[in-house]
Amino acid sequence: MRIKEQDDSTRQVIAEIKNLSKLTKKGVQKAFIRVGKDLKKDVVDSIKYDKKTGRTYLIKVNGALIRHRASAPLETPANLTGSLVNSIGYEVSGSSYSMTYFADTGYSKFLEDGTKKMRPRTYLLKTINKNERNTIRHFEQEIRMHIKKTGLID
Repeated sequence: MRIKEQDDSTRQVIAEIKNLSKLTKKGVQKAFIRVGKDLKKDVVDSIKYDKKTGRTYLIKVNGALIRHRASAPLETPANLTGSLVNSIGYEVSGSSYSMTYFADTGYSKFLEDGTKKMRPRTYLLKTINKNERNTIRHFEQEIRMHIKKTGLID
């Protein structure tokens, strides 16, 4: 439907609607950034600091033998070299209003999904599920904050 003649108040309402759409999109994008930061921090902390209950191995590091405790099935992976931790990240796409959360090593998929010989050490999906409430809160806060800029809500 098109309105052929527009008075000033109609033009103002249309302008506010267009502005509201832009602000809402900015709020969504900012929320994705906050969610990505939360997910990355939580998964890195879990890999580095959560207690592991898997097998203990003796590993040679710089000529010295050290004990390394592996993760058990369904625990987040144990940290040995830092490669997995350093590969975890997220990307927010402004054009499609989406976020990709990932670990980018040759073995990260095997840890997350498991193999025929190894049960999963789920870490990405576990962190997403753990952060569900925070995700909702981030979207509510960011969208509300950006809409408040219009003066349409308090």
